[in-house]
Amino acid sequence: MLKDSILKDNIIIKEFQNMPKVIIQKLSTELVGLLDKPILLINCTERLNWVFIDSKKPQIDFYQIKNNLLPIIKGKGGGKKLIWQGSGEIENKKEFSEKTKNYLTKLI
Repeated sequence: MLKDSILKDNIIIKEFQNMPKVIIQKLSTELVGLLDKPILLINCTERLNWVFIDSKKPQIDFYQIKNNLLPIIKGKGGGKKLIWQGSGEIENKKEFSEKTKNYLTKLI
């Protein structure tokens, strides 16, 4: 399922279109702590839903960065160590994806 993902500077980005929420949840649960690279899953439905999964060697404090990224999509989110999720408006999906990649690349 991640075969055609984007790998940019040690971050895996995978975008889905209208994927059932239960599949995204199952995938993200299975990926927690599995890889050496952080993963951003973006699912575009009527809203933009996102899941960020840190690597098995945690590198990111999501609460440090959420104030910079979630306003782009007028989003909200939260979570705990290794996995965070949330949603926002779909209109700025591309900007959210790019800025998230760039921001995380600087932190890692």
